[in-house]
Amino acid sequence: MAVIEYKEYEHDGGFVGFRTVRTIGTESDYRQKYFSLQDYSYTAAKRLAQELDKRWKLEAERHVKSKAKNIYKQRDKKKSHIIADGFRAYIEAHTKIRAGEPRTYFSPVFLIKIPGVGKGDLSFRIHKLGYQAAFVKAAKKYSEIHKLSPSNRLALIAKQPEITLFTEHLLKNLRKRGHKLSKQALLEILNS
Repeated sequence: MAVIEYKEYEHDGGFVGFRTVRTIGTESDYRQKYFSLQDYSYTAAKRLAQELDKRWKLEAERHVKSKAKNIYKQRDKKKSHIIADGFRAYIEAHTKIRAGEPRTYFSPVFLIKIPGVGKGDLSFRIHKLGYQAAFVKAAKKYSEIHKLSPSNRLALIAKQPEITLFTEHLLKNLRKRGHKLSKQALLEILNS
């Protein structure tokens, strides 16, 4: 991600030197290392910080390439909603107050997890884009984020799940979460 230089009075803790920061793979693998000018000369601290950043960058790129291999993995029935690591199908449920009464709205989506953002997901709503367009846009965005090769991108697009993934597996999961939605109502949302 970055090599940051802290000059005198720039860091709240009084640190002066260089800091290397990078996320490798998931947001849980956040790394940082400080190179203080008390321990190193200016040139040495900067060089060490930049070298570490390059090593971590290569490691992050290897992680991305290993994710591409998961595109070709077959998923078992329980995980059929997962298209690739960080790319899944889901039915969102939002409750809003309308005319003083709570009302729940359902939205079938394809979600892309954005690395390094925590719980942030990009949502591609099927009722707005259409089933195939939502999937293709999500697959292209996933490919862009993870720097997939054109052949891996095409392999990912070829993994478009059948609509029954929503009407069977994900509808069952939605009901387990305590929501009531009929298969017919979900089909209307999917085909709108």
